[in-house]
Amino acid sequence: MKANTSILAVIKTIFVLFISCCLFSCSNNKKEINEYEQLLSGKHELRKFNVKNSTKTESSGCWFFVVGSYSSRTTEESKIRFYFMTINGEYVFKEMNFNKVNVKIDSLAETPYVKFYWDNLGSAYSGNNIYENAIRRAVIY
Repeated sequence: MKANTSILAVIKTIFVLFISCCLFSCSNNKKEINEYEQLLSGKHELRKFNVKNSTKTESSGCWFFVVGSYSSRTTEESKIRFYFMTINGEYVFKEMNFNKVNVKIDSLAETPYVKFYWDNLGSAYSGNNIYENAIRRAVIY
């Protein structure tokens, strides 16, 4: 009885090893590069770069005969605007909020460049829509 149990244990072990070898040898170890990584990774040559400040004023009021109220609110918004070169050699215009862009000084860089950080949104966007919707943050060197 003890011999049958040990033979069964050996057969089970060999079977498990055989199945695991088949599974791991059939798997594809190539990392598939998605469209987001292909378009946004690496350094992109920077062309024109400027800061656009805009002022927005909202006001409202209410009057009843001679009595009334009036309120006004002014907000300033700064946006960074730049052109960068894509992997296809085309230039794309991008405008981002000031708080989403970091500027770092790189004294070794011969030409200014930009690096992007993005959210991988699956197949929600493709082509140039990726530049508009997926970029979360940019670092300009």
